[in-house]
Amino acid sequence: MRKFTVVKLLTLWAIVLMTCVFVPLNAQGEVTYPELKLTLTNPSTNPARQQWGEVIQSNLKAVGIECDRVIWDWDTIYDRVLEPPAEIVGLTYEEGGYDALFVGYAIDIDMDVRGMFGGAEQFYPPLGQNYVLYDNDELDPLLDQAMEIMDLETRKPIQWEIQEILYEDQPSMIISFFQEAVAYDPALENYEEGYWYPAWCYPEMWAGLDICILTQTGPVLEFNPLVSTSYYDLTAYGTMFPGLNRRGEMLTGEMVPMIAKNWTVAADNKTWTVHLREDVYWHDDVQLTADDVVFTYQSVMTPAVACQGYGDYLSIFGSNSSIVKVSDFVVNFTLPQPYALFATTVLDDSIVPKHILEPLTYAEYRTDSFNTGLDGDGPIGCGAYKFVEVDTTTSTVKLVKNDDYFLKAELEADSIDRYTIVDFWVTFIEEFEPAIAALKNGEIHFIDSQYHSEAHLNEFDPAWGETFLYTSNGWQELGFNMRNPVWGTGEDTPLGTAEAAKYLRQAVSHCIPRYQIVGEILQGIGTPGDVHSFPGQASRHPNATGAGSQMEPYAFNLTLAKELIKMAGYSYEAPPPTFMAQYGIYLVFGAGLVIAIAGTYFFVRRP
Repeated sequence: MRKFTVVKLLTLWAIVLMTCVFVPLNAQGEVTYPELKLTLTNPSTNPARQQWGEVIQSNLKAVGIECDRVIWDWDTIYDRVLEPPAEIVGLTYEEGGYDALFVGYAIDIDMDVRGMFGGAEQFYPPLGQNYVLYDNDELDPLLDQAMEIMDLETRKPIQWEIQEILYEDQPSMIISFFQEAVAYDPALENYEEGYWYPAWCYPEMWAGLDICILTQTGPVLEFNPLVSTSYYDLTAYGTMFPGLNRRGEMLTGEMVPMIAKNWTVAADNKTWTVHLREDVYWHDDVQLTADDVVFTYQSVMTPAVACQGYGDYLSIFGSNSSIVKVSDFVVNFTLPQPYALFATTVLDDSIVPKHILEPLTYAEYRTDSFNTGLDGDGPIGCGAYKFVEVDTTTSTVKLVKNDDYFLKAELEADSIDRYTIVDFWVTFIEEFEPAIAALKNGEIHFIDSQYHSEAHLNEFDPAWGETFLYTSNGWQELGFNMRNPVWGTGEDTPLGTAEAAKYLRQAVSHCIPRYQIVGEILQGIGTPGDVHSFPGQASRHPNATGAGSQMEPYAFNLTLAKELIKMAGYSYEAPPPTFMAQYGIYLVFGAGLVIAIAGTYFFVRRP
């Protein structure tokens, strides 16, 4: 029995030894020298992004890039990428920052990409939205010039030039333009009339239900429009904090008055005068006046507030002195230069109550109940719905119809049934399958677009789940940290140049199988990404029209990706031979002898 045990142990040792020799040899592949490393960051809340993130990671490894992928929740993404403290802005993943992020942009019909790509300090996090930290001296003057031209046709050629620069430089690479779908209880009425982001969301325009519970893939974290930057927050606070105007719907994009009765602009296109309604009251019965409007816009312009609109506002207004109260219900905005999109992208910003926020310190803007919804009165708005509570157990925000809403009589007098939803709740269910099950069971009534139901349309039954498919204003992208010394500045590449880093980013773009992503992961519902302007947008480059165009999506081409990596100064070699690679054959031979001897002994001794 003892000899038999020894034989088994010797045989097992030999098999393990042979496995250790052959597996690494078979797994050896081509790598770049010097070594190229990249960490991709995937948000945890979007299953489709995780799928194409995995595909792209595999392709990057195939061209010799050592590529890791991490899954972060939105809190971590804000802390390390979108709203990082100043001391980590620009740091690499290994240093506590990030290398590259998969993210989606939902943007307005009109286009001002200064906030995304402007090189002035005001546009960088934590005060700005240029999370890729892009800085291009050729681009910056064009960004300013475009926004000073009021006429769209005159502005277009400049915007096309902007798109050409970004297409070449690839600070962020557009993966896809997409169609989105929402799903909802068939009893819900009037949703399909064009109310989606950035007209998101107008539950006062809906009807058919007394209670409507909307679920989304991310939680509501903040309610104060001055400090929130999340799409998921907007679902809740957008119903409480209207702007001076807003888009009536997204089919025509027409701007309609809200808190403002009307607005005019002077002949020089610099002075805007806004007349306010006099029947708007905050949810605590205090009247809204010009003081609230001035306070809101000047707060955004105050660096200590750390509002991400700061950079955009500074470029538009210049200083707080541009925002002046004329009377209790009239406000003047005097700009240092014309701003083409003032009525469509500035006047629609949410207005906040001066009497609630002015007594707070700027630090308390984030910790007070007005922002968190906890341990106090919560947010006080003037919109169609009022705050009730946050159920932290279920991550549900509960809102109730505002019977004193300034548009209530108008909505209820409409020939189309409106404003019947009394309780509007926003809850968080991260995965698609539980969300669709909740809709089917009547536990929720609306599934947000971020579940990408467009890839699952055949799973819905009109008896319990109507769907609505629409073209989204935005894109999915992979954005790079442009201060990364390899992928951004290029200083740590063999060539040590920004051009080398550009070649590397272009190589990554050629590793993205855009047509496969759209065709398989998105089930053909979408368009492969090319330039930083979505299809149908008035300012979209005329040469960006898809496959075969002059600015077609970067082709999926791993051979070309390798060539670009070589152009950046890298070479491809087999890795240095390991000990096992050099001497493994002798160990294998020895292991074989052990097995042969052990096997012989075993058969000889067998009775």
